[in-house]
Amino acid sequence: MVEELTTKQIEILEKNNTIDAQPEDVQAMIQIFNDQPEIWQLIGNMVQQNIDHILSIENSWPPLATEITRRGLASKQKELGYETSPMLEKMVIDAVLLAWVRWQDVEYKYTVVNRGEGITLFKTAFWEKRLSATQGRFLRACESLARIRRLAPTLQINIATENGQQVNIAGGFVRQAPIVEKGS
Repeated sequence: MVEELTTKQIEILEKNNTIDAQPEDVQAMIQIFNDQPEIWQLIGNMVQQNIDHILSIENSWPPLATEITRRGLASKQKELGYETSPMLEKMVIDAVLLAWVRWQDVEYKYTVVNRGEGITLFKTAFWEKRLSATQGRFLRACESLARIRRLAPTLQINIATENGQQVNIAGGFVRQAPIVEKGS
């Protein structure tokens, strides 16, 4: 079980959330992770940190667009079956969602630039290239997810009948949500 962070631990971690962290602060942070290896779960994962940065006000995202996008991401994550997926598939779902957010970020910025007084041919080419690159990254992530899912184990059962004939039953792996009983 993950313990709560102490005020001192939070201070140390915050001191290390910068490129120019002091060596003694880095050593103190490493000691925290050595003492409590599971503490990273309280802090968050890199995919979420990247998404948070992309959707930040500092990155020109207004609060309304940020909230709509966060809710859309949660919905997409659920629709992609994140909770019931094995670890490798979860990692690829994370890649799909991050690529989608990056693509939307470029789309949003391109739209903002186009609202201005006009856009030069050079700027148009720049933004079109970025859009193509982020869309390509998203599509490759989706292809990876499809490939991982195709590689999911296939169940095959061989049954011998009384007269010696063998019957083979094969089917794809079906992922189901956990069963939750009423009242739990």
